[in-house]
Formats: sequence, structure tokens, C-alpha cells
Amino acid sequence: MTQREQAPGAAEAGSEDADMARVLLAAGQRPQPPAEMTRAVHAAVREEWRLLVEKRSRQRRWAAFAAAASVAALALALWAAGPLRAAPGPAVASVVRANGATVRVAGIGFRRHAVREGRALHSGDVLATDRGGHMALALADGTSVRIDSDTQAELAAADRIVLSRGALYVDAGSSGGQSRLEIGTPFLSVRHLGTRYEVRILPKQVQVSVRDGRVRVQPATGHALEGDAGERLLISGSGEVERSQVAPYDSQWSWTAQAAPPFEIDGQPLAAYLEWAGHELGRPVVFSSPQARATAEHVLLSGSASGLTVTEALTAVLSTTSLRSRERDGALVIEAAATH
Repeated sequence: MTQREQAPGAAEAGSEDADMARVLLAAGQRPQPPAEMTRAVHAAVREEWRLLVEKRSRQRRWAAFAAAASVAALALALWAAGPLRAAPGPAVASVVRANGATVRVAGIGFRRHAVREGRALHSGDVLATDRGGHMALALADGTSVRIDSDTQAELAAADRIVLSRGALYVDAGSSGGQSRLEIGTPFLSVRHLGTRYEVRILPKQVQVSVRDGRVRVQPATGHALEGDAGERLLISGSGEVERSQVAPYDSQWSWTAQAAPPFEIDGQPLAAYLEWAGHELGRPVVFSSPQARATAEHVLLSGSASGLTVTEALTAVLSTTSLRSRERDGALVIEAAATH
């Protein structure tokens, strides 16, 4: 017979189990709890289970929401990054003068960059000037566009600029009458034929001033109207029009001379410079004598007037010659300097 070896303590454990069994048998059957207590316990267990299930469900929903939010954030980031990769629109203008001006490049978010002379501008670019700034642009067709201080405008296309704040001045004389430029505003647009004019946004109104030539104004509602040289039109959003007169040398135009593209005087005859200065100041040039005219035609200028306004440059240039200027009856009179 094979003997089984018993682990130490096993006998003592078996004896204790037998003693416990005899005690339980002697105690008899335990009493059952009341039915109400049983139902209460069951209800508590069910409620605890329900709360646990809901908690896990909420956790799953929040996890799903977080995942969806992550996907949406990624999609938004990709959408926002899209313009960063977009190619710029066609070049429509170049900067010829800039002071206190910025550009928000089309397709590159909302960051603004300082504008420098010679920079090419593209369709979709948004230009802005601070309260002391000005800017002058040369469009592809030769039209000169000047931007007053505290102004914002978008180069919507090669032949359309949308003005949202401030004022623009258009000089289409150098384009030979071929410019088809349109200036858009919140409730009207302006076109022209070989002219110089200003469009300024005022509270609840747009002011269109014609220095020379003629403009056609198309309100958002109502019929088109025209403005002639020397007229200032004040047009409300409801289409009401007020007309008044403005001289081509009125102080209203002084900012346009401050923003004018510089005239490269080096090697140019004085007569050419005087014609340009008179054009910018809105005053025809008149020579007081044939001798004064001859002097202007034969004098060649040298140096640079960069950084000076038209009025400042005129004084500086004439100071190097035997001629002087004065204003009389709306004209710029050129005469021999007084001798002592």
C-alpha cells in the first residue's frame, strides 16, 4: 500500500474545520431578512449599477466629442493654412511712394507687412495707412493712385479698388485716357474718363470730388449720375445727392501733393519740372515774361528732391536758379527773382 505523506499542520487544520461544522449545525438555520429589506437592497444595487453605466456612457460620449473636436480643429487648421500655400494673384500695381503704410498680402493670414518703394502688389492685397501715412501706386496702365492717411483699400483686380475707409485720389492723365479703373465703396462705385478725382468715405456718405475731367457715379440703388470738373458730390446711402464747387487748388487737395510720386529732377529741364509741379498743385504755370520762359527751358537741374513735398521741392529747386514763383488768380506765376 502506498503511503501518502501529509504536510505539517494539515491534521490541525482538518480538526478545526470539523469543529466549525459542528458549531454551525448546532446553531440551526439562520433567519431570513424581511421582504422590504430585501427589496430595498435590490433597488440600491440596481441604482448603483445604473449610475455606473451612465458614467461610463458619459465618458464614452466625451471621448467621442473630444475626438470630433480634434478632427474639427485639424480641419480648421488645414483650412487656415490653405491660403498660406495659395499662389498670389497677378501683379496689378507697384509702390512708388510709401510712408506709414502696410500691406496684408492676399492668402497669408492677417499679418501686415511694411510697404517699401518698388514693391509689386497683387490682386487681393489689402493696403492700409496710419494717421500720418501716405502711399502712391502706379497701376499697370500708368494710372497714379494715391492713398490718404488712415485709409484701407483692397486691390480687388487690375481695374478695381475697393475702398473701405479713408480716401483715394486717382490721376489717370498719364494713362492716356485708357484707364478703366473702378473705385468701389460700401454703396456706390466711381468710373472716369481721363480725369483726376478723389473718393472719400464719410460717416453715412461718400464724397466724390472732381479736380478735372468727368466721373460717372453708380449708386447701389438708383440711376447713375455724373460729376464735372470743379464739382464735389456728397452722396448718402439712400441716394440723396448734394453738389458744391471745389477749385483745383483748394486746400482739400493738399494731401495729394504730399503723397505724389517723386519727380526725378536730375538732368531734367526746369520747365518740365515746373509743369509737373503746377499739375500737382492744381495751378497752371504762367511765365511773367519771355525771358523767364527761356530761362526755364535752358536750365538743367541736378541732384534729387526725394523726401520733399511738391511745395518744398519747388522752393528748393527755384532757389538754385534766377527764378521765383508766386500764386496769382489760381495760377503759378514764374518770374525773375528780384535783385538788390
